[in-house]
Amino acid sequence: MPIKTALSALALLALAHSTPARGPAAIWLEAEKPTSANVKYGSGAPGRPELLSDGHWLTITGAVPQEGALLSYPFESDSGKREVWHRVGFEAARSPFEWRIDGGNWQLVSPKTPTIDLTELADWNGVAWMDMGSADLAAGPHKLEIHIPKPAKGDVLYGSDAFALVQGAFHPYGKWKPGEDSRTDRDRLKSKIRKHRRDRL
Repeated sequence: MPIKTALSALALLALAHSTPARGPAAIWLEAEKPTSANVKYGSGAPGRPELLSDGHWLTITGAVPQEGALLSYPFESDSGKREVWHRVGFEAARSPFEWRIDGGNWQLVSPKTPTIDLTELADWNGVAWMDMGSADLAAGPHKLEIHIPKPAKGDVLYGSDAFALVQGAFHPYGKWKPGEDSRTDRDRLKSKIRKHRRDRL
């Protein structure tokens, strides 16, 4: 393969990995900002806050009331089916929890529910994306609720960074929203240098 052709192919490949894809229309909810909660919760930033959406997340640890912990997140949506993704913490060690939209049936999520795109915030403290299921939504206001039941023994352990309700495919990448540019200023500078070199060939 000619050198010029090879360099052009490499440049295009690098550009494809550095340029954000056009993501699906998404509803993004910051977990540390529920509109209502029946328990006290933390909203700090463990270990590496730069890896969290908005630099913070929600944590509930310790004892909860008999009815468990309940968090509410109102949102507006257009009509259609959406996948409900959750960036949840304490991989494998988190407490079981449930979710529902608009007062529907509770959907149980166990500590063994598969996740992807695991990020370590600190020792023994990871956060990862989970596809919790889907919901058919009418246009208008809605409410997502998270319920963490009171365990028979021990305390609750729950951490949450964000929720993304998306139409179509979603390929989670850390704290970034669908379609958001994840490149740093250094990445952009490298991309410009590659383009400049390619144009000179």
